[in-house]
Amino acid sequence: MLVVILHAGCMGFYRAGDGGGAHAPKFFNALQFGNSGVDLFFVISGFVMAHSLGRGTSAWPFLVARWRRIWPLFVLASAIFIILFGTADVTTLPRLLSSLFILPLSDTTGYHQPALAVGWTLGFELMFYLLVAITIARRGGTPALLMLTAVAAAIGLIVTVPWAPARMLFNPIDFEFALGIVAWLIWARDWGRAWRPPLVAAGVLLLAAGLASPVPVVIPANPLLIVANVHSFNRTLAWGLPWALIVLGLLSETGSDGIAAEMLSALGDASYSIYLFHFIILKAVAELVPLPQNAIVAFMAIGIPLSVAGGLAIYRWVERPLLQLLRPAAR
Repeated sequence: MLVVILHAGCMGFYRAGDGGGAHAPKFFNALQFGNSGVDLFFVISGFVMAHSLGRGTSAWPFLVARWRRIWPLFVLASAIFIILFGTADVTTLPRLLSSLFILPLSDTTGYHQPALAVGWTLGFELMFYLLVAITIARRGGTPALLMLTAVAAAIGLIVTVPWAPARMLFNPIDFEFALGIVAWLIWARDWGRAWRPPLVAAGVLLLAAGLASPVPVVIPANPLLIVANVHSFNRTLAWGLPWALIVLGLLSETGSDGIAAEMLSALGDASYSIYLFHFIILKAVAELVPLPQNAIVAFMAIGIPLSVAGGLAIYRWVERPLLQLLRPAAR
Protein backbone atom coordinates (compact mmCIF):
# COMPACT_ATOMS: atom_id res chain seq x y z
CA MET A 1 0.00 0.00 0.00
CA LEU A 2 2.93 2.33 0.61
CA VAL A 3 4.04 1.78 -2.98
CA VAL A 4 0.51 2.27 -4.32
CA ILE A 5 0.18 5.56 -2.42
CA LEU A 6 3.61 6.68 -3.65
CA HIS A 7 2.83 6.00 -7.30
CA ALA A 8 -0.62 7.57 -7.06
CA GLY A 9 0.91 10.70 -5.53
CA CYS A 10 3.75 10.91 -8.03
CA MET A 11 1.42 10.39 -10.97
CA GLY A 12 -0.86 13.09 -9.57
CA PHE A 13 2.08 15.50 -9.27
CA TYR A 14 3.20 14.86 -12.84
CA ARG A 15 -0.34 15.25 -14.14
CA ALA A 16 -0.38 18.68 -12.47
CA GLY A 17 2.95 19.59 -14.00
CA ASP A 18 4.25 19.83 -10.45
CA GLY A 19 7.09 17.32 -10.31
CA GLY A 20 7.38 17.80 -6.56
CA GLY A 21 7.09 21.59 -6.25
CA ALA A 22 4.18 23.68 -5.00
CA HIS A 23 1.92 20.76 -4.06
CA ALA A 24 4.64 18.51 -2.66
CA PRO A 25 5.20 17.79 1.05
CA LYS A 26 7.74 20.19 2.50
CA PHE A 27 9.87 17.61 4.29
CA PHE A 28 12.85 16.63 2.17
CA ASN A 29 12.32 12.88 2.35
CA ALA A 30 8.52 12.62 2.55
CA LEU A 31 7.96 12.32 -1.20
CA GLN A 32 10.09 9.19 -1.41
CA PHE A 33 8.87 7.51 1.77
CA GLY A 34 6.43 5.29 -0.11
CA ASN A 35 9.47 3.59 -1.62
CA SER A 36 10.18 2.19 1.84
CA GLY A 37 7.34 -0.25 1.23
CA VAL A 38 9.86 -2.17 -0.87
CA ASP A 39 12.27 -2.29 2.07
CA LEU A 40 9.48 -3.53 4.33
CA PHE A 41 8.72 -6.17 1.70
CA PHE A 42 12.34 -7.33 1.67
CA VAL A 43 12.37 -7.60 5.47
CA ILE A 44 9.15 -9.62 5.47
CA SER A 45 10.50 -11.80 2.65
CA GLY A 46 13.58 -12.63 4.72
CA PHE A 47 11.31 -13.56 7.63
CA VAL A 48 9.05 -15.76 5.47
CA MET A 49 11.93 -17.60 3.79
CA ALA A 50 13.51 -18.28 7.19
CA HIS A 51 10.15 -19.59 8.39
CA SER A 52 9.82 -21.89 5.37
CA LEU A 53 13.21 -23.59 5.71
CA GLY A 54 13.17 -27.21 6.81
CA ARG A 55 9.87 -28.11 5.15
CA GLY A 56 11.36 -31.07 3.31
CA THR A 57 11.74 -29.59 -0.16
CA SER A 58 14.97 -29.70 -2.15
CA ALA A 59 16.70 -26.81 -3.87
CA TRP A 60 15.50 -27.23 -7.46
CA PRO A 61 11.80 -27.80 -6.63
CA PHE A 62 12.00 -24.75 -4.36
CA LEU A 63 13.30 -22.56 -7.19
CA VAL A 64 10.73 -23.94 -9.64
CA ALA A 65 7.93 -23.27 -7.17
CA ARG A 66 9.12 -19.70 -6.58
CA TRP A 67 9.46 -19.03 -10.31
CA ARG A 68 5.98 -20.46 -10.93
CA ARG A 69 4.59 -18.25 -8.18
CA ILE A 70 6.16 -15.03 -9.51
CA TRP A 71 6.80 -15.25 -13.23
CA PRO A 72 3.48 -16.09 -15.01
CA LEU A 73 1.50 -13.26 -13.40
CA PHE A 74 4.39 -10.85 -13.94
CA VAL A 75 4.52 -11.69 -17.65
CA LEU A 76 0.74 -11.27 -17.92
CA ALA A 77 0.86 -7.86 -16.21
CA SER A 78 3.83 -6.79 -18.35
CA ALA A 79 2.09 -7.81 -21.57
CA ILE A 80 -1.05 -5.88 -20.61
CA PHE A 81 1.01 -2.81 -19.72
CA ILE A 82 2.93 -2.88 -23.02
CA ILE A 83 -0.21 -3.46 -25.11
CA LEU A 84 -2.23 -0.72 -23.42
CA PHE A 85 0.36 1.98 -23.08
CA GLY A 86 3.27 1.05 -25.33
CA THR A 87 6.82 1.63 -24.24
CA ALA A 88 10.23 2.24 -25.73
CA ASP A 89 11.65 -0.10 -23.11
CA VAL A 90 11.09 -3.19 -25.27
CA THR A 91 12.45 -1.93 -28.58
CA THR A 92 15.79 -3.68 -28.04
CA LEU A 93 16.47 -7.30 -27.19
CA PRO A 94 18.08 -6.60 -23.76
CA ARG A 95 15.10 -4.53 -22.68
CA LEU A 96 12.65 -7.14 -23.94
CA LEU A 97 14.51 -9.87 -22.05
CA SER A 98 14.51 -7.82 -18.86
CA SER A 99 10.81 -7.14 -19.25
CA LEU A 100 9.92 -10.79 -19.76
CA PHE A 101 12.38 -12.63 -17.55
CA ILE A 102 12.73 -10.15 -14.64
CA LEU A 103 16.48 -10.71 -14.28
CA PRO A 104 18.62 -8.47 -16.54
CA LEU A 105 20.62 -11.41 -17.86
CA SER A 106 22.16 -9.52 -20.79
CA ASP A 107 23.10 -6.39 -18.80
CA THR A 108 26.69 -5.72 -17.79
CA THR A 109 27.61 -2.34 -16.32
CA GLY A 110 24.18 -0.92 -17.20
CA TYR A 111 20.69 -2.03 -16.18
CA HIS A 112 17.54 -2.24 -18.29
CA GLN A 113 14.58 -1.89 -15.98
CA PRO A 114 11.52 -3.98 -16.93
CA ALA A 115 8.81 -2.19 -18.90
CA LEU A 116 6.55 -2.78 -15.90
CA ALA A 117 8.82 -0.79 -13.64
CA VAL A 118 7.90 -2.48 -10.34
CA GLY A 119 9.59 -5.64 -11.63
CA TRP A 120 13.01 -4.40 -10.48
CA THR A 121 12.27 -5.53 -6.92
CA LEU A 122 11.53 -9.05 -8.12
CA GLY A 123 15.06 -9.32 -9.51
CA PHE A 124 16.45 -8.85 -6.00
CA GLU A 125 13.87 -11.28 -4.68
CA LEU A 126 14.90 -13.98 -7.17
CA MET A 127 18.57 -13.58 -6.28
CA PHE A 128 17.68 -13.97 -2.61
CA TYR A 129 15.81 -17.16 -3.52
CA LEU A 130 19.06 -18.40 -5.04
CA LEU A 131 20.73 -17.98 -1.63
CA VAL A 132 17.85 -19.87 -0.03
CA ALA A 133 18.26 -22.67 -2.58
CA ILE A 134 21.99 -22.88 -1.88
CA THR A 135 21.22 -23.14 1.83
CA ILE A 136 18.72 -25.93 1.17
CA ALA A 137 21.17 -27.78 -1.08
CA ARG A 138 23.86 -27.56 1.61
CA ARG A 139 21.33 -28.79 4.20
CA GLY A 140 21.84 -25.62 6.18
CA GLY A 141 19.45 -24.04 8.63
CA THR A 142 18.35 -20.50 9.29
CA PRO A 143 21.70 -19.40 10.81
CA ALA A 144 23.42 -20.60 7.63
CA LEU A 145 20.97 -18.63 5.47
CA LEU A 146 21.59 -15.56 7.60
CA MET A 147 25.36 -15.87 7.24
CA LEU A 148 25.16 -16.47 3.48
CA THR A 149 22.84 -13.50 2.94
CA ALA A 150 24.91 -11.17 5.14
CA VAL A 151 28.14 -12.18 3.39
CA ALA A 152 26.60 -11.59 -0.04
CA ALA A 153 25.38 -8.15 1.06
CA ALA A 154 28.76 -7.33 2.63
CA ILE A 155 30.58 -8.19 -0.61
CA GLY A 156 28.52 -5.44 -2.21
CA LEU A 157 30.04 -2.98 0.26
CA ILE A 158 33.50 -3.83 -1.04
CA VAL A 159 33.16 -4.46 -4.78
CA THR A 160 30.75 -3.64 -7.61
CA VAL A 161 30.68 -6.55 -10.03
CA PRO A 162 30.31 -5.95 -13.80
CA TRP A 163 27.15 -8.03 -14.36
CA ALA A 164 23.75 -6.67 -13.34
CA PRO A 165 22.23 -9.90 -11.87
CA ALA A 166 25.38 -10.36 -9.78
CA ARG A 167 25.07 -6.77 -8.56
CA MET A 168 21.61 -7.73 -7.33
CA LEU A 169 23.08 -10.74 -5.56
CA PHE A 170 26.00 -8.81 -4.04
CA ASN A 171 24.28 -5.61 -2.96
CA PRO A 172 24.06 -3.90 0.46
CA ILE A 173 20.29 -3.63 0.15
CA ASP A 174 20.23 -7.41 0.64
CA PHE A 175 21.01 -6.75 4.30
CA GLU A 176 17.25 -6.14 4.53
CA PHE A 177 16.59 -9.83 3.82
CA ALA A 178 19.12 -10.60 6.55
CA LEU A 179 17.26 -8.31 8.96
CA GLY A 180 14.11 -10.30 8.28
CA ILE A 181 15.96 -13.52 9.03
CA VAL A 182 17.21 -12.05 12.32
CA ALA A 183 13.63 -11.07 13.18
CA TRP A 184 12.55 -14.67 12.60
CA LEU A 185 15.35 -16.07 14.76
CA ILE A 186 14.36 -13.78 17.64
CA TRP A 187 10.65 -14.51 17.18
CA ALA A 188 11.07 -18.29 16.83
CA ARG A 189 13.08 -18.46 20.07
CA ASP A 190 10.66 -16.14 21.84
CA TRP A 191 13.44 -13.82 22.89
CA GLY A 192 12.82 -10.35 24.22
CA ARG A 193 9.02 -10.41 24.30
CA ALA A 194 8.99 -7.53 26.80
CA TRP A 195 11.11 -5.45 24.43
CA ARG A 196 8.74 -5.67 21.47
CA PRO A 197 6.64 -2.53 22.19
CA PRO A 198 9.79 -0.40 22.60
CA LEU A 199 11.11 -1.85 19.34
CA VAL A 200 7.99 -0.64 17.51
CA ALA A 201 8.40 2.79 19.08
CA ALA A 202 12.07 2.91 18.12
CA GLY A 203 11.31 1.94 14.53
CA VAL A 204 8.56 4.55 14.22
CA LEU A 205 10.81 7.23 15.70
CA LEU A 206 13.61 6.39 13.27
CA LEU A 207 11.25 6.57 10.30
CA ALA A 208 9.81 9.86 11.57
CA ALA A 209 13.28 11.29 12.12
CA GLY A 210 14.22 10.48 8.56
CA LEU A 211 11.04 12.12 7.26
CA ALA A 212 11.34 15.29 9.31
CA SER A 213 15.07 15.75 9.00
CA PRO A 214 15.99 19.22 7.72
CA VAL A 215 18.95 17.58 5.97
CA PRO A 216 18.08 15.47 2.91
CA VAL A 217 19.49 11.98 3.38
CA VAL A 218 20.91 10.35 0.25
CA ILE A 219 18.50 7.42 -0.11
CA PRO A 220 18.43 5.94 -3.62
CA ALA A 221 14.92 5.50 -4.96
CA ASN A 222 15.86 5.11 -8.63
CA PRO A 223 16.30 1.36 -9.33
CA LEU A 224 19.20 2.11 -11.67
CA LEU A 225 21.12 3.62 -8.75
CA ILE A 226 20.25 0.72 -6.46
CA VAL A 227 21.38 -1.91 -8.96
CA ALA A 228 24.50 0.18 -9.56
CA ASN A 229 25.14 -0.01 -5.80
CA VAL A 230 25.06 3.76 -5.31
CA HIS A 231 24.26 4.53 -1.66
CA SER A 232 22.31 1.25 -1.32
CA PHE A 233 23.53 0.82 2.25
CA ASN A 234 22.03 4.21 3.14
CA ARG A 235 18.64 2.88 2.18
CA THR A 236 19.10 -0.18 4.36
CA LEU A 237 19.92 1.99 7.36
CA ALA A 238 17.24 4.63 6.74
CA TRP A 239 14.33 2.32 5.89
CA GLY A 240 15.30 -1.34 6.25
CA LEU A 241 16.44 -1.20 9.88
CA PRO A 242 13.45 0.80 11.20
CA TRP A 243 10.99 -1.47 9.40
CA ALA A 244 12.77 -4.55 10.77
CA LEU A 245 12.34 -3.18 14.31
CA ILE A 246 8.65 -2.56 13.65
CA VAL A 247 8.10 -6.01 12.15
CA LEU A 248 9.82 -7.70 15.07
CA GLY A 249 7.91 -5.59 17.57
CA LEU A 250 4.53 -6.40 16.02
CA LEU A 251 5.04 -10.15 15.82
CA SER A 252 2.83 -12.23 18.08
CA GLU A 253 1.97 -15.87 18.44
CA THR A 254 -1.74 -15.37 17.86
CA GLY A 255 -3.57 -13.35 15.27
CA SER A 256 -6.53 -11.07 15.90
CA ASP A 257 -10.14 -11.59 14.84
CA GLY A 258 -12.79 -9.31 13.43
CA ILE A 259 -13.56 -7.42 10.26
CA ALA A 260 -10.33 -5.39 10.33
CA ALA A 261 -8.23 -8.55 10.55
CA GLU A 262 -10.17 -10.13 7.68
CA MET A 263 -9.67 -7.03 5.54
CA LEU A 264 -5.94 -6.94 6.23
CA SER A 265 -5.69 -10.66 5.50
CA ALA A 266 -7.50 -10.16 2.18
CA LEU A 267 -5.10 -7.36 1.26
CA GLY A 268 -2.18 -9.61 2.16
CA ASP A 269 -3.51 -12.44 0.01
CA ALA A 270 -3.95 -10.08 -2.95
CA SER A 271 -0.77 -8.09 -2.35
CA TYR A 272 1.09 -9.46 -5.36
CA SER A 273 -1.79 -8.72 -7.74
CA ILE A 274 -2.15 -5.24 -6.25
CA TYR A 275 1.58 -4.65 -6.60
CA LEU A 276 1.78 -5.75 -10.23
CA PHE A 277 -1.41 -4.17 -11.55
CA HIS A 278 -1.78 -0.93 -9.58
CA PHE A 279 0.47 1.03 -11.96
CA ILE A 280 -1.64 -0.11 -14.92
CA ILE A 281 -4.83 0.95 -13.16
CA LEU A 282 -3.37 4.32 -12.14
CA LYS A 283 -2.27 5.05 -15.70
CA ALA A 284 -5.73 4.12 -16.96
CA VAL A 285 -7.31 6.50 -14.44
CA ALA A 286 -4.91 9.25 -15.50
CA GLU A 287 -5.87 8.84 -19.15
CA LEU A 288 -9.58 8.04 -18.89
CA VAL A 289 -11.00 9.90 -15.88
CA PRO A 290 -11.73 13.57 -16.70
CA LEU A 291 -10.16 15.37 -13.75
CA PRO A 292 -8.71 18.89 -13.65
CA GLN A 293 -4.97 18.84 -14.09
CA ASN A 294 -4.22 20.09 -10.56
CA ALA A 295 -6.68 17.72 -8.85
CA ILE A 296 -3.94 15.70 -7.13
CA VAL A 297 -6.00 14.72 -4.09
CA ALA A 298 -8.99 13.75 -6.23
CA PHE A 299 -6.75 11.65 -8.47
CA MET A 300 -5.36 9.80 -5.44
CA ALA A 301 -8.84 9.41 -3.92
CA ILE A 302 -10.00 7.68 -7.11
CA GLY A 303 -6.82 5.87 -8.12
CA ILE A 304 -5.90 4.24 -4.82
CA PRO A 305 -9.27 2.53 -4.11
CA LEU A 306 -9.53 1.42 -7.74
CA SER A 307 -6.00 -0.03 -7.56
CA VAL A 308 -6.91 -2.00 -4.45
CA ALA A 309 -10.27 -3.16 -5.81
CA GLY A 310 -8.68 -4.13 -9.12
CA GLY A 311 -5.93 -6.06 -7.36
CA LEU A 312 -8.48 -7.92 -5.22
CA ALA A 313 -10.49 -8.84 -8.31
CA ILE A 314 -7.41 -9.96 -10.25
CA TYR A 315 -6.33 -12.10 -7.31
CA ARG A 316 -9.76 -13.73 -7.11
CA TRP A 317 -10.37 -14.34 -10.81
CA VAL A 318 -6.90 -14.46 -12.36
CA GLU A 319 -4.07 -15.12 -9.90
CA ARG A 320 -5.72 -17.90 -7.90
CA PRO A 321 -7.00 -19.83 -10.97
CA LEU A 322 -3.61 -19.39 -12.65
CA LEU A 323 -1.77 -20.79 -9.64
CA GLN A 324 -4.23 -23.68 -9.48
CA LEU A 325 -3.67 -24.39 -13.17
CA LEU A 326 0.12 -24.38 -12.78
CA ARG A 327 0.18 -26.42 -9.59
CA PRO A 328 1.78 -29.84 -10.14
CA ALA A 329 -0.69 -32.71 -10.16
CA ALA A 330 -0.68 -34.83 -7.03
CA ARG A 331 1.09 -38.13 -7.50
